[in-house]
Amino acid sequence: MTSTAHRNLKSQRAHRWQTFWQIIFPLVAGVGLAAWGLIALMGAQAGNVTRMSQIATVVMLAPVLLIGIILLAITIALIYLLGRLMNWIPPQTYRVQRGVQAVSSRVVSTVDAMLKPIIGVQSWLSAANTVIKRRR
Repeated sequence: MTSTAHRNLKSQRAHRWQTFWQIIFPLVAGVGLAAWGLIALMGAQAGNVTRMSQIATVVMLAPVLLIGIILLAITIALIYLLGRLMNWIPPQTYRVQRGVQAVSSRVVSTVDAMLKPIIGVQSWLSAANTVIKRRR
């Protein structure tokens, strides 16, 4: 049985809605706003020097924007991989826990088997000691 079989459809819809409004919408709005600003800057009716300085500023900021987009892509990839890892970890930890419990039970049974003769001898000695003390 997969972990997706236990998920609630209502919570999945809520998660998709939150993903849209908290990640996708701000990202699209930011890109749209930046594009609108660039178009407005290019179409400005300001003086020739002012317009060229604004365009130079935008062009100099383009590498920073590119680096930011690359870092965003890396962050999204890491979030996705972390989600996949979180789905993979519980079954693996269950297997490890089962293995550790099996080893632990074998160790306990082996130690019990090793101590059984010693405990038997000690109980016989204790019983004999009690009988000897009663006769005195």
